[in-house]
Amino acid sequence: RPPSYPAIVTTDTITGRPTRHLPLPLGPIPGAEKVAWSPVSDEIAIQAKESPGRHAIWIVRADGARPRRLVQFESHTYSGVDWTADGSSLIYSAIVDGRMQLFAIPSRGGRPTRLTRDEWNVLHPAVSPDGRVVAATRIRTHKSILRLRLRRDSLDGARDPDLRAI
Repeated sequence: RPPSYPAIVTTDTITGRPTRHLPLPLGPIPGAEKVAWSPVSDEIAIQAKESPGRHAIWIVRADGARPRRLVQFESHTYSGVDWTADGSSLIYSAIVDGRMQLFAIPSRGGRPTRLTRDEWNVLHPAVSPDGRVVAATRIRTHKSILRLRLRRDSLDGARDPDLRAI
């Protein structure tokens, strides 16, 4: 999948029509899978895929100036990023112990703090406007190895094959 490139679009509040479309200069950032505008400044957080299985959270000003990478982490999907209400931290999801879990990192940089230790995947964080709650997607998955006995009539489409868990 090719990288996405964000743009800042100015909209006429009366008509709802865009009046200006400015691509966001990304500099060293390889593309943008998810973006989130700071609630308190002109900074934009960007989740970027840097290589297969490796993502990063970057912060850039709205004019593209001063890009800085906050953290690089393992992920195989766009897992989301959001700012805390006061703009002091970012919440994101990364793989740890084989599952996606939520982390927080100060927007000025520093060590990530693990927020969840769920038995399932937790991703797509969205911080409430008052900053007291984080909503997230929780995905339950179950992996099984199945054995399928092939019968001549199942190969001809006469009936569904019989799947059994091993």
